[in-house]
Amino acid sequence: EDVPLPPLATDLPRQIGSVATVRLLEAWLSAEAEAAILGNLRRRRKDFVTLRTKRTARFGGDVGPPFVPEALPGWLDELCGVVSTVGNLTPRANHVLVNHYEPGQGILPHTDGPAYSPWAAISS
Repeated sequence: EDVPLPPLATDLPRQIGSVATVRLLEAWLSAEAEAAILGNLRRRRKDFVTLRTKRTARFGGDVGPPFVPEALPGWLDELCGVVSTVGNLTPRANHVLVNHYEPGQGILPHTDGPAYSPWAAISS
């Protein structure tokens, strides 16, 4: 059973660098929120698949094209709502990818950027 998230911070992100649409919110998640998220993900191990360089889980549907939406688990729907509100991002977040990399691994070049237009939020 998923655990609800504790209250999330509503601090506003700050612009970094010269690109107006790149924003940063450091130390946004409390230790309690991080623990709840990680615990929920550990309880959903069956949702992860192994790809070449990572394990990944997809929530909210297949981005397609076309996008085929599915309901997000409650705790992720709440997280998406807060991210969208705090970042003043529209449309509301509706899809979550969770990637797990081993030490020494990293993100490969992406070709799916248009599927996530007009914005993406990353938590690390």
